[in-house]
Amino acid sequence: MEKICPRCGISSEKRRFAGNFCSSCAPLKLEVPSSIELLRCTRCERLQIEKGWKHEGAVDLEGMVQKLCKGEIRNASFDPQSGELSLIVEQAGAFVEVKRKVAVNYAKTICIDCSRTASGYFEAIIQVRGKKRERVEKKAGEIANAVLKKSFIPKIEELKEGIDIYCGSRNEAIGALNALRLGFLRTEKLAGERDGKRLYRTTLAIRV
Repeated sequence: MEKICPRCGISSEKRRFAGNFCSSCAPLKLEVPSSIELLRCTRCERLQIEKGWKHEGAVDLEGMVQKLCKGEIRNASFDPQSGELSLIVEQAGAFVEVKRKVAVNYAKTICIDCSRTASGYFEAIIQVRGKKRERVEKKAGEIANAVLKKSFIPKIEELKEGIDIYCGSRNEAIGALNALRLGFLRTEKLAGERDGKRLYRTTLAIRV
């Protein structure tokens, strides 16, 4: 028996139907967020993503929005600039294109790295030493760049005997030296206690 869609007037002979409506007009079983909210650090401008902080260029906003959508979705694309979400949804055996607007809102905050940097917090000191000042400065620059990829540096001290790099993370300081294949001498110094646990500061000495 032929059906006529009460919304658009198309016949069931020309388009698939879902109940009394054609596949294009039938109510979609689709859940789409109207907005998402992200935390942005006012100092480094990174965004908080799943317990971590990333620069906006490294954040997959499209993937985040897609994960929040529910329904028989075959394909999806999201344009963060316009906030337009395009979905290809399966409906009554046919594929229907649906467009929605999803607002991306940013709340201001200060990330833990910037907070610690401002307070001068550090867990390790990398001491770069050597006879030639030029080599010491060059190697210290390489080490600092490697550390900054994963952590923060609250201070760099230029001393007569060399350069000291203060690192926010002990593990990332060691990881940077290992990545650069630099041997080092490690020493630990008690820096106090917190919640009944002893806190240590690590010194990593290298010669170039």
